[in-house]
Amino acid sequence: MPTTSEFPDVEYPIDLPLWTLLFDSKYSVLHDRDPARVRGFRDGTTGQFFLYSTLRDLSTTGCVGLKRQYQLRPGQAACIFGLNSIWYPVALFSVLRAGGLVCGASPASTVGEMTHYLKLAAAKIIFTSKEFLPTALAAAKAVNLGKEHIILLDGEMAGFSSIFHLVEEGKNLENASSDEAYKFSPGEDATSVCGFLSFSSGTTGLPKAVQISHANMIAQSVLPFFHIAGLSQLTFVPFFLNQEVAILAKFEIRSMLEAVTKYKVNEMWLVPPIVIRLVNDPAASEYDLSKVRNLIYGAAPMSNEVIAAVKQKYPHFILRQTWGMTEVCGAATTCAPQYQGFEYAHTVGKALGSMSVKVVDPISGEEVPAGEPGEIMVKGPNVTMGYLDNPKATRETFEPDGWLHSGDLGTIDDKGFIIIQDRIKELIKVKGIQVAPAELEDLLLGNPLVEDVAVIGVSDPYAGELPKAFVVLKDKTANLAQARQKLLQFVKRRLSRHKWLDGGIEFVGEIPKSTSGKILRRVLKDKAVKETMIASRL
Repeated sequence: MPTTSEFPDVEYPIDLPLWTLLFDSKYSVLHDRDPARVRGFRDGTTGQFFLYSTLRDLSTTGCVGLKRQYQLRPGQAACIFGLNSIWYPVALFSVLRAGGLVCGASPASTVGEMTHYLKLAAAKIIFTSKEFLPTALAAAKAVNLGKEHIILLDGEMAGFSSIFHLVEEGKNLENASSDEAYKFSPGEDATSVCGFLSFSSGTTGLPKAVQISHANMIAQSVLPFFHIAGLSQLTFVPFFLNQEVAILAKFEIRSMLEAVTKYKVNEMWLVPPIVIRLVNDPAASEYDLSKVRNLIYGAAPMSNEVIAAVKQKYPHFILRQTWGMTEVCGAATTCAPQYQGFEYAHTVGKALGSMSVKVVDPISGEEVPAGEPGEIMVKGPNVTMGYLDNPKATRETFEPDGWLHSGDLGTIDDKGFIIIQDRIKELIKVKGIQVAPAELEDLLLGNPLVEDVAVIGVSDPYAGELPKAFVVLKDKTANLAQARQKLLQFVKRRLSRHKWLDGGIEFVGEIPKSTSGKILRRVLKDKAVKETMIASRL
């Protein structure tokens, strides 16, 4: 029988788009309040600060600029391809206010990957950082998008527009003050209108575009907080009234810790590889983290060994693991206050309010007895709309009755805590970022040196996992050292950093496969583990 949340369902409106609900409705934290009392966003590097009300105002004029200068219309996509920045939410909410789709792209994306994203989303505009301008230009050219459709998120450059120009010109346009925010058309609501496209690697081929509705994002915005506070009625008051969000453009251990201490950060949201840096990097010991109260982590498993190391070095931390995936718009489970601590740190907590979880046999689809492992499935308002223009993948992941296949193997214990054991899917998680083995295999099979190939994830103390390739060479007499270097460089030139074969290349005589032709990755994983054990004993 499915496990439901121990908290009541959360009620929220579905007749309002996300921008209106957050900034211009009775549910907004700004409703009937002095805007100066409501906090906002701070650049952790420069110290620049936006009040929540400033974000509303900037995204209003940014929206006007997008509609008047770029003719952005409801349902059209704008891609944001840049570093973390307090201008990122300005771009995001400017697009949403116009009724557009926000299409997020990793800063690590290559020209080929960006071209795929732009084509799939049919994007009309690219927001980017100057650092990634060459990639953005090349991808834009590949999809016949002129450079006048590229908007810089940081600074200015001759020949290009910037988000600063966009908001300023939006203010000065005639009748800008009378511009209305996007509204749903008759027959539409927050559950039926897509507001975001988020790319998910899946297990095969190029990344798929997950369609996220306004309702999905509203639910994701409030459910984790309501789970923590035990509330059941919508309000955004608790968060921004007494807190601000510090945003760092790039991760460097010292810059992060300097921001934590300078701004007296009391809550950190990190992925496991960064947590590992906290406990292992000598630089971390130079900073006073006594003000930090909560450590929230997710995106990849964190071992019991790392949890023990955190407890030894930072015993005052309160740990909370959150679990989810792109297809649930972020999180589906977390730990309420009474469960936050080292005792429950190995679990991903319990279902968020309004969410249900069940464990099924991956083959039969039938629920397994309590405590037995199986595929974790979830249902609720966080479950997204499916994959854009990919009905086959949608059918395989999203059940007609609302249940979502996570691809993760886990259990639910007798207290209702969910424990993730392994992934049924073949994804490799490098520093919390998904890498599809099939994408690497397809690339390598296109190299003239390669006859056959299989890619697996091998354990790494910092990254969690790293891609490793088992390669069958066409020329059995080839110089292995030279072939290895050529293939490593071949991948580096074509794929993002986290997809490089940092786990190595091993040359083999054949790739183990089933009678149906599927690669037996478990055989290769066992081989890699045995070789690691032998090497550690030498």
